[in-house]
Amino acid sequence: MMFLIREHILALLGDHTVSIEEALLESFYILLELYKNQSVTPELVEEYFSPETLLQLRTAITQAKSTISSLETWEECNELLQDLAVNYRKEGLYEKFLTPVITQAEYYSQIFGRQGIHVGEDMDATKGENEAGQLWDRWRQFRNAFASYELLLRNFLRNEVFSDLILPENFETEPEEADNLEHMVRQMQWIAITYTAIRQSLFLKWSLGADADGIPADGALGYETVRDYMVVISRMTGYEDEDIREYLENSFAELIWDWGYFALII
Repeated sequence: MMFLIREHILALLGDHTVSIEEALLESFYILLELYKNQSVTPELVEEYFSPETLLQLRTAITQAKSTISSLETWEECNELLQDLAVNYRKEGLYEKFLTPVITQAEYYSQIFGRQGIHVGEDMDATKGENEAGQLWDRWRQFRNAFASYELLLRNFLRNEVFSDLILPENFETEPEEADNLEHMVRQMQWIAITYTAIRQSLFLKWSLGADADGIPADGALGYETVRDYMVVISRMTGYEDEDIREYLENSFAELIWDWGYFALII
């Protein structure tokens, strides 16, 4: 059953007619539904991943995502990245990569806190007239540059799903089906954290190369930069299963998120 679910998630992430974010959101929604279900059968899995169900789900997700401001997502991911980097900075690890982006992340957090700016409705009102408005403009420009690495990111996420969604030792101890599904849900949450940390760190690095008008240099998001931050963030999130569980328990109100929070950070 677990292999069947993983196969469908890999197929979703490999479908270039669906954005990476949509594929992640659909996968997590289905995993949550299967986790909540009392009895999971191959027929039920196939029904959830059927073209008809996915089409309905895609429409509902599009409507739900339209209620979430892109900059609210930015704000939450900015906090997640800072939290993830705390211990590594204390130990002086990955300084070359973390110091510039975390300094930039803290700078933005201080501006918004000091000015009482809410990253959301206020962003639309400023239209580039102050730091918040400039951030809005840069975020939109960055997403266009980030999209050029879609194939690289898809392959990275597919590898994460293939290697981490199923633990070999689970089949040695024969845990309950619910335990296997809980593991898959937790791992999808961790994959989402990894993906958003990569995206956020690249945005912060990219924005550091901006000129006085807020326009980044052409080479600010080069392949080597993207590769380096993917490697560093992957090492930072390369936790064992029990460590991931502990991190999630200590950092969030609930071990298993609701779909809305997953949608917020994606």
